[in-house]
Amino acid sequence: MPNDLCQPYPVPVVRALIADAAGRVLLLQRAATAYGPGQWCLPGGKVDYGQTLVEALAREIREETALELRERESDFWIHA
Repeated sequence: MPNDLCQPYPVPVVRALIADAAGRVLLLQRAATAYGPGQWCLPGGKVDYGQTLVEALAREIREETALELRERESDFWIHA
């Protein structure tokens, strides 16, 4: 059975692990969309053409949480 959500090519995405001083991690609950409705996830999403990973991450954080990325401690992983 074909999966309508599969892409014929890799799609770059970013995710943020945002923790507070108490060590609590911010999770978002997905809206009722085609991909994972009601599931929990880290803030993030697709990288737009021409964006750097940091720009994409800052945009996704702003869009999904209304928070601004002011300082960052980052590690990047490649997951395929």
